[in-house]
Amino acid sequence: MANILTVDGNYEGINGNVVFNSKLNGDNSSTNKLIITGNASGTTYVTVDNQGGNGSQTLEGIELISTGSSTADAFVQSGRIVVGSYEYHLQQGTASGTNMNNWYLTSQSDNSGNDSNAGTAHIYRPERGSYASNLQAAATMFDMRLKDRQGGNVYIDPLTGERHKSNLWVRSVGGHSEGRISDGQSKYSTNRMVFQLGGAVLNGSLGADDAWHLGLMGGYGKQYSNTHNSLSGYNSKGSVWGYSTGIYGTWYQNANIKTGLYADSWLAWNWFNNSVKGDELSYEKYKSKGVTASLETGYVFDTGSYMTSGGMENNVYVTPQAQVLWSGVKADDHTEANGTTVEGRGSDNVQTRLGVRLSMTGQNHLDKGSVRQFEPFVEANWLYTSKDYGVKMGDNSAYLQGNRNVAELKTGVEGHVTANLSVWGSVAQQIGGNNYQGTQGVLGVKYSF
Repeated sequence: MANILTVDGNYEGINGNVVFNSKLNGDNSSTNKLIITGNASGTTYVTVDNQGGNGSQTLEGIELISTGSSTADAFVQSGRIVVGSYEYHLQQGTASGTNMNNWYLTSQSDNSGNDSNAGTAHIYRPERGSYASNLQAAATMFDMRLKDRQGGNVYIDPLTGERHKSNLWVRSVGGHSEGRISDGQSKYSTNRMVFQLGGAVLNGSLGADDAWHLGLMGGYGKQYSNTHNSLSGYNSKGSVWGYSTGIYGTWYQNANIKTGLYADSWLAWNWFNNSVKGDELSYEKYKSKGVTASLETGYVFDTGSYMTSGGMENNVYVTPQAQVLWSGVKADDHTEANGTTVEGRGSDNVQTRLGVRLSMTGQNHLDKGSVRQFEPFVEANWLYTSKDYGVKMGDNSAYLQGNRNVAELKTGVEGHVTANLSVWGSVAQQIGGNNYQGTQGVLGVKYSF
């Protein structure tokens, strides 16, 4: 493959294009070469096709063109040159600023002649952020808590004493997050939308006061992400969309009142289509799939009641709660059009949540004796994830930063509008390290019968 073309004398480019076949790795990569014994001038565009290289860090660079002398714009890169985790670019001279008559491919930032710090930063591809964001989205897209679907909890009609056990519910989720990639060069942002619905299909009790419910659920979700590399200026867009189907179960110690112990669990199968599109690169498409599961428990304490001056009766509740979620979603190994192998990192992940919820049921004196009741609440949670989500491309890996330890503040309101209809809504803000932050809003409706 290492063919050499020699031009004896001067060379002037007239906006033509030269294609080099190269096995892109480090400085000693096998590549075609162009040798010009005289002066190189004009403009010639340079395209590099990778021939099985895995990508690697360069030191001084991969020499493509040797000249007796060269103008600064004699050779111009045409299109991105990427393989593995690295972004190569064509420059005049080595990374340390020597051999300025020759032209090199380098994975380092542009040299600046006498700048002793130049050429020390290797440029990484923004596509890494897209692959990592896609995997995290697929692994967590359909995660939920008991209150996110209202859990099929029993509602007692105060007028008739009738117990509503079965229900149908639907919820929609919108979220935004942003953070940094572990390479220190790239930032990412995401926007997601999720729709889920389900309903209780079996009900029962183990004793006089408790109740349990089993239900089925399904959902559709999608996320779009954008990653920007500050050194190269290139962007990459990721997208993931897919479906989920599963089963859930809930047990209440005291079915007829709000207080006491509860336990909730769900198990779901999820499958997704993914794509990554980097600037000036072709679409990369692949699939991901896997099982997710959750176990949650909490205890509702009634801390007392009071009457406002306006005649509203309020009961105050405190609920410490804990949840463990497991994600077995995995992305298929993928090979890009340029030959880069892509493997996800962070599967078989466990997330724990510890928190406390403060809520207050309120009923105006005009509504006393009716079913209409509202419950504003605020929650504080600590979320810990056992692994960072990331990707390995070629010989190097990168991870999303800042979301392994996250503090969350959530507020919202739930309400019984009629004997059969309940609604709820909430907004949550998350903050982590490395400038990670996320915002999520939820709206839900449930009909009991």
